Amino acid sequence: MCVMLFAAANISAQDSVLEDQWAILEKRGFVPGKIITLTGDTIEGYIHKMNLPTEDEVIRPGLSGSVGAYAPEFQFGKNILFYEEKDFWNNYGERKARQKYKAKELAGYIYDYTGDKRVFKSLLVKSVEFLVSGRYFVEWVKDCKNGDVIYKFMLPVDVVNMHHTIDEVRRCFVEYDAMLPAGEKTVILIRDQIIKKFYAQRCPQVVEKFNNGEYTDVSSKKESKLNKLAKLSAYVGTSEEREAIALKAFIDYLQLCGE
Repeated sequence: MCVMLFAAANISAQDSVLEDQWAILEKRGFVPGKIITLTGDTIEGYIHKMNLPTEDEVIRPGLSGSVGAYAPEFQFGKNILFYEEKDFWNNYGERKARQKYKAKELAGYIYDYTGDKRVFKSLLVKSVEFLVSGRYFVEWVKDCKNGDVIYKFMLPVDVVNMHHTIDEVRRCFVEYDAMLPAGEKTVILIRDQIIKKFYAQRCPQVVEKFNNGEYTDVSSKKESKLNKLAKLSAYVGTSEEREAIALKAFIDYLQLCGE
């Protein structure tokens, strides 16, 4: 009986320590994780928590009534703030212990928030629409049977034009469907792609559905040069409609050809 009581008390004490640690993590804004170095080594530690910035943190009124976007120092795909495990508990706050890594300085990292592991890789990303080109951390989602790899990409806020509206600034804090096509080295944003060209070899069923007007009724458009081009692409109507069309095509690709 005494042994059982001691064991129960010991477990309770351990639980209390864990609760205290989680409270400290929450207060400091960090979660458990590990970084993967360029040489493939793994280092355990704590990564700055990825909370979406609030409107007050990112939106600033500018001159003449314009609205600008402010980029937080550690913002998703550009870089991360990291402490090795020993440094976090013993030397938190010391500049030498705190490590900031850009995407080009790591192979990736694993973000483990309350057991929900998220894997990020450092890869080249290119977006024509947003004029993004460079190395970023992108979140791995799944591998497709044809060799394509699906990722999520958080658009860096500093690509936002300083004269965008508040609604346009808010739109930057969304994850974009992205893909590393088989045999390629650069991640591309799905919503940038011309549907017929992009899916012609990858998933002809998607092109057929697009031609049949299942994503949008392009046949009702007037036959101007612009609308002839629109028939070949995801760019039909407003930006919201274009994104909706591209997203429908991408979901069909995953269901028909990506599993």
